[in-house]
Amino acid sequence: MKHQEQGLNELYNVLEPNGMEQINTIDILKAAVQNNPSAWTELGAAYRATRQFSESISAYKQAIIANPGEYAAYEMLAEVFHVRAEHQNSIKILENSPREGFETEALARLGCAHRLFDEAKAIHCFERSVELNPDFASPYKRLADIYVLRGEQDRAIEMYMLNIEDAGRMDL
Repeated sequence: MKHQEQGLNELYNVLEPNGMEQINTIDILKAAVQNNPSAWTELGAAYRATRQFSESISAYKQAIIANPGEYAAYEMLAEVFHVRAEHQNSIKILENSPREGFETEALARLGCAHRLFDEAKAIHCFERSVELNPDFASPYKRLADIYVLRGEQDRAIEMYMLNIEDAGRMDL
């Protein structure tokens, strides 16, 4: 991205030899993504990667406006709130996200968010995720981590073993 931005800046220097203000690369991207939710989501990710969280939040919200079913935008928006230690906002976003086609992943993500504040809700989300898709490895590991912290080593080992089995099936 840095190399690409440098190339664009050189192009603008050629086009604007009088040293006029250069167009910001982000502004160009914004113009290109007006009604494209996936592009807004990618723009949000670019902002997030540079720790421009307010701009990232705005981009994810634009993705959701463009397509209220854009699950990735909800997921990434929740992640930004999590990074900013706004955990309750993260949970609200995940609880209200559309889940059609992403139920298993959404429940696992919600379980991770709840884990900080409500272990019982986290466990429920992980167990429900496993019920919906027994081949999805992530919730097994998350459950095992909780059981380790509780001192329930036998249950933890069982979950870690299921995580390994399912991760192996997913790699095939």
